[in-house]
Amino acid sequence: MKRFFLAFFAGAILLSMISSVTFAEEKNVTVQEGKTVTIDYVLTVEGKEVDSTKANGPMKYVHGKSSLIPGFTKGIEGMSVGDEKKIEISPEGGYGDINPEAFRTVNRTELPEEVEPAVGAVLEARTKDNKSFPVTIIEVKEDVIVLDYNHPLAGKTLNFNVKVRAID
Repeated sequence: MKRFFLAFFAGAILLSMISSVTFAEEKNVTVQEGKTVTIDYVLTVEGKEVDSTKANGPMKYVHGKSSLIPGFTKGIEGMSVGDEKKIEISPEGGYGDINPEAFRTVNRTELPEEVEPAVGAVLEARTKDNKSFPVTIIEVKEDVIVLDYNHPLAGKTLNFNVKVRAID
C-alpha cells in the first residue's frame, strides 16, 4: 500500500511539473506572424463605439496573413493570451487620410430607384470583380448626388480595446 501511495504521489508531482511546463510554454506564445489569434475588441471613434466583437463573439484570424489594418496588426504584435491593451491608431495606420480625389458626382438616375438619397447615407458599391465597398452620400442636389468613395473611417483616429483570447 505504501508503494502504491508513493508511486501515485510521485506521478502526481511529475504530472504537476509537466502541466506547469506546458502552461509556461503556452504563456510564452505571443501574437506573431503565422499564428492563429482569437481576440475580443471594441473600436471607438471620436468617443463613439463603432464596432466590437460583443454581439458575434471573438474574432479569429491568422496574424500577418489577414487583411487587417497595419496599425492594428502592429499594435497587438507580441501580446500573449490574457493580455489586454488600448491601441490608438492614426489615420496613416488605419484607413488613411481623406483623399480629395475620391469624391464623385453622379446623376441621380444612376442610383437604384428604391434608394432615396440622403446626406450621410451609406450605399454599397461594387468593383468590376464584384467586391463590395461602402460609399457615403455627402451632398444631394436636384439632378446629381455627390459620393465619397473614401472608407467611412478614413481620416479618423481609431481607438481599440483588445483582449487576446487564444493563440494557436
